[in-house]
Amino acid sequence: MKPNGGLVADMGLTRLARDIDKDKLKELAMSARLLDAQTAYDYGLITHIDDEPMARAKTLVDEIATRSPDAILASKRLINRMHPSDHLTLYQEKLWQLKLFASHNRKLAIKKAKDTAVAFRDRQWG
Repeated sequence: MKPNGGLVADMGLTRLARDIDKDKLKELAMSARLLDAQTAYDYGLITHIDDEPMARAKTLVDEIATRSPDAILASKRLINRMHPSDHLTLYQEKLWQLKLFASHNRKLAIKKAKDTAVAFRDRQWG
């Protein structure tokens, strides 16, 4: 089944805005297209592509476990503060999720996934 309705992610869109160019973000959000791993990597959405991701993750965890837990905590907290969340934007994202969930076009998007002849109605909000 292919998505047809676009998306407003559950607090993901605002997070992606820090990590991806606006044009790419708009394209992904408006098309709801699924990405293959290489494209996600090229866009900077994933760090690694690996045939054995669990083994790679375990290796990383083992490496981090050899470091000072205080240095790990300090690094994590400092990096998180470099990318603060904008609470107003998160609120707007949640508001749009609720609006879209209640919209007439949401139901049509579900039908359109099964029947491409289904047409969307005009926008409900200006």
